[in-house]
Amino acid sequence: MSLRLLLTKMKRVLRSFTVEKWQLAIDTGDATLNARLYPLNWIPVLQGHLFVNFNGDQHFQCRVRNTGWRLLWAWFRR
Repeated sequence: MSLRLLLTKMKRVLRSFTVEKWQLAIDTGDATLNARLYPLNWIPVLQGHLFVNFNGDQHFQCRVRNTGWRLLWAWFRR
C-alpha cells in the first residue's frame, strides 16, 4: 500500500467521526487579555461552546461519535 493511499484512507476515517458537543472554558490569567477575548462569547457560531471567564475556570470537553460501519465504509471505499 502506497503512502498516498494510506494517507487518503486515514483522512476518510478521520472525517467519518462526528463532533456532537464541544465546550472550551478559558482564563488566561491575564485580565487584559481576557478582556480582549471576552467578546468571543457572543459570536453566534461560538455561543454555548466557548466561555472566556475571569474566575480561573478552565476545561475542554468534547464528545465524538462514530459507528463501526462508518469506519469500515471509510476505510474500504474507493
